Amino acid sequence: MIYSRRAVLSLVCTIPATIRASAFAFATSSSSSRAFGAVGTSTTLFSTESSTRNIVEPSPAMKAAEEARQLALSHGYSDFEAWLTSGGDDRSLIKKTGANKYHIRPQPIAQGAVFRGSCTGNPPTSRGYKAAAELYKTKLLAVKDDQTKLDAALSAIYEDQRARIASLLSLPDDAEVILCPSGSDAEYIPLAIAKALQPSKKIANGVTQLREIGAGSAPAAVGTYFSTHAPLLGELPEGLECLVGLEGIDGQEVSARNKDGSVVDAAAEMKDFADREIKAGNYPIVHGVFGGKTGLRDSDMPASRDGGDTCMGIVDACQGRFTAAELQSWLAQDSVVLFTASKFYQAPPFCAA
Repeated sequence: MIYSRRAVLSLVCTIPATIRASAFAFATSSSSSRAFGAVGTSTTLFSTESSTRNIVEPSPAMKAAEEARQLALSHGYSDFEAWLTSGGDDRSLIKKTGANKYHIRPQPIAQGAVFRGSCTGNPPTSRGYKAAAELYKTKLLAVKDDQTKLDAALSAIYEDQRARIASLLSLPDDAEVILCPSGSDAEYIPLAIAKALQPSKKIANGVTQLREIGAGSAPAAVGTYFSTHAPLLGELPEGLECLVGLEGIDGQEVSARNKDGSVVDAAAEMKDFADREIKAGNYPIVHGVFGGKTGLRDSDMPASRDGGDTCMGIVDACQGRFTAAELQSWLAQDSVVLFTASKFYQAPPFCAA
């Protein structure tokens, strides 16, 4: 999960215009996004508890970032590298081994060493590391102890990154890009949009390919925490299970395979789930996975019905194995699309390179 530009490239959530129009206050407001712990990971990446300018009392997010930073510094990493480990959950923290839980360090591997990319995480490339270091040096280092200037600098960086991603993917002008800390965190975004679209209805979220998608996706899909740490809170206090505002969400989980290894018809189960929840007067969120960890694709990528008024369709394309034309087709049917760049981008299942 460590990537030199993880905080601004780890996950992109593309929102079609019809859904965005009803939920734009959430989709475009950094303050609203931070409240749900979905965006703003980097808002405190370069703030320190010792700063006294423009800060009366360090926020939980600042304290969490500083704890992660100090942990990395204690293993000999530079200040810049230490900041790369903050703003995430327990997967980003440096362990006693001097690496994170996936044995990845916040620095490029040595020249000539074997690069082992996978569907779980990657060490930063030299090119990415240098780009991130230059961004830190030129845009953030001078303002890291002034919260007001830091927020302004990060807002400009986020806006630039969103614009560049939209341009790279040739997104329609009316599409929206939301930046998140991880693929699991991205599952909170549809819930928040659903709450904005249908505040009086019960939300039900159906997730497919259980055990062949990220382990945190199913818990996050019903609004609960999936790690011992959260981006804006640090280590979670005992007993805290659900994000504020996302309580009471029902969920349905569909396994990727039967016990004999045969593939489950997840699309059919999701259709039945959506029809059942709509009939009950609820608002369903329906997932389709376009390439899980073993490369399995659901047979249907669900659309949002009635522009998102009746049902929200989510395309989990987090492995990045899709074409530009496929992305455009999903947006045209008002689906919300998720994908990450913390992986070995567009790599085949079980890859190593």
